[in-house]
Amino acid sequence: MAEEKVPGYPRLNRRLAGRGPRTRSIGPLSVPLFFFTTAIIFFVIGLLVGGAALGGTFLQPGGGAGRQSPVGVTVVEKNVQFVPANITITVGQTVTWVNQDPFAHDVTFQAGFGSGGLGSQGPGQTWSYTFTQPGVYPYRCQVHSPDFTTGMVGVVIEKG
Repeated sequence: MAEEKVPGYPRLNRRLAGRGPRTRSIGPLSVPLFFFTTAIIFFVIGLLVGGAALGGTFLQPGGGAGRQSPVGVTVVEKNVQFVPANITITVGQTVTWVNQDPFAHDVTFQAGFGSGGLGSQGPGQTWSYTFTQPGVYPYRCQVHSPDFTTGMVGVVIEKG
């Protein structure tokens, strides 16, 4: 055997001599790709398990937007739109509109009730309404919709 350059460290000496252990290179992206793939798998499993734990909101159309509970639903006013725009609730549920835009909105129903006058809901403000009668309730922001069909509009469907 060849003389050791560093006494007591045969593996180091083999590497120094260029005779290191035979290894197979699997490429520089193999390890990061493995961790990325594993993270994606756990993320999807988390969505499925979390969706089931939250009443399946992630698995329903709308992807969980407009969180719904036995008590109520939240609609966000952002980027000059209601998110979600169309919601279905049951009698007695409360819907809360939250303005996350940097300017004023309002919530005005075709049935004649709403959050107040034109632009009555400033940035960061909320407005809630509890629905007590089954029906279809179109609504809009008067600032950003000329009617109940275009612009910033939505519909609350209350089932009995």
